[in-house]
Amino acid sequence: MGTGIDELELLSISKTAKILRISKLSLIDLVNKGKIGTIEIGRRRKIPVRELLRFQRESVVRENITNCKPVVTDKEVNNFFGISSYKKGRSLDGKNILNEVMEVN
Repeated sequence: MGTGIDELELLSISKTAKILRISKLSLIDLVNKGKIGTIEIGRRRKIPVRELLRFQRESVVRENITNCKPVVTDKEVNNFFGISSYKKGRSLDGKNILNEVMEVN
């Protein structure tokens, strides 16, 4: 697959913890919570490299910025630019603001 990683390799708990830069106890906690799968070989548990790649892919957190409130309101922007007639429902994209400012000045 061109990644330079042997995806079929099985890693020990210790080696996996070192790769993830977490303690063995933290890794065991992730395994016990079902977040990282293991393969049992005798009494030992091994973690497939593929499982680490899956865990990494699924653990990425992205902030949802669509629900963020604006720092300033549309009315405050209009006041700042000296636009006296606040028009509700009108889009305040850069072109509209520029046109309004040019009309006022």
